[in-house]
Amino acid sequence: RRPAPRPAPRISNRAAPGSWLPLIMVLGLKLRHRIEIGLLILLATLVFLTYSPEDETYFWQRWFVVLVMVAALVLVDFLFLDSNAMIFDPDTENWRRRTEAGKYQ
Repeated sequence: RRPAPRPAPRISNRAAPGSWLPLIMVLGLKLRHRIEIGLLILLATLVFLTYSPEDETYFWQRWFVVLVMVAALVLVDFLFLDSNAMIFDPDTENWRRRTEAGKYQ
């Protein structure tokens, strides 16, 4: 008599409790976007680490300005700098041809 086949091991996609890093990996983002999100997290950490109520030089504000500028660039990258980015063509016929090319075939 043949032994019964062993069941395949179950692989869990669940991350450890309180862990946010695997969430970024699961989202299906490109490497460039992962690096940008990591940079945002690093800059936000620097803002929080340099904040002190007794600090009269407001050093944390410099990091906050950098964080806001990088966040704006990341937002533009996520919205417009991808393969399925917004198409701007002032000629309506060209725009219609490009956007509706495969719709009626």
